[in-house]
Amino acid sequence: MGALLDKHHLDTEDIATLHVRLNAFVHGMCGGRKLESLPAAQLSLPYALAARVALGRADLSAYDHDNRQSP
Repeated sequence: MGALLDKHHLDTEDIATLHVRLNAFVHGMCGGRKLESLPAAQLSLPYALAARVALGRADLSAYDHDNRQSP
């Protein structure tokens, strides 16, 4: 996804929604949206994608408490 964002020079204002298709097994492992704990957030594909779009990165700093609680 990062390559697409970079190639087309997209940022937060350019993206209304993201649709990702996952099989049931993968969704069960990383489809969660609970961000209260760091481990839960690190296993959340929705958060990782949102962080990459909103913050420009999904590295460890994107998972700090303030970022996880930001709308």
